[in-house]
Amino acid sequence: WETILNGEIWKADIINRRKSGELYQVRQEIAPIETDGEISHFVAIQSDVTTRRLREKQLDVLNRVLRHNIRNGMNVILGRASCLTGSADAESITTHAEVIESKANALASVGDKVSAVRSLLDEGYPEDSRLDAGRLVAAVVEDYREQYPEATIRTQTAAVDATITADERLDVALGELIENAVVHNDQAEPTV
Repeated sequence: WETILNGEIWKADIINRRKSGELYQVRQEIAPIETDGEISHFVAIQSDVTTRRLREKQLDVLNRVLRHNIRNGMNVILGRASCLTGSADAESITTHAEVIESKANALASVGDKVSAVRSLLDEGYPEDSRLDAGRLVAAVVEDYREQYPEATIRTQTAAVDATITADERLDVALGELIENAVVHNDQAEPTV
């Protein structure tokens, strides 16, 4: 009130509540309107920024994951390259070269994954997308069981309603989670 009564525009991001009780974030601006030098009215503009904030958070997580994966992959490549310079036997050189090649290919695929995830985020979220979480998890797990037959992947399902508000893009996140757990597992036969 102090700001707008002084003739200035007030701006803030606030959390509002819909009639349904759902909370949402808005960018709100209130400007005073003067008539004959006196403030006579106020005009308020409110923009729902919930989706934008969610995307900002998702991009932040994507950025952290990408940096983490690249940093880890580069550490392996640099470590193996360092071992190569000190290696004398051909078998050791071949082993280090194979690991370097494998990690370099994995890092190249990270860029492709980031591009795919970014395009998914750019599509936005359909309203009221409801999914059966149990079915979604089962389908994603089955795909990764086929892709990594040496791994044991177990899930638990609850006897309660597992319907969630999400869309099919959740399977991308679940897939990444499972793949990371399998690939970065230190057991000969990974268990997830």
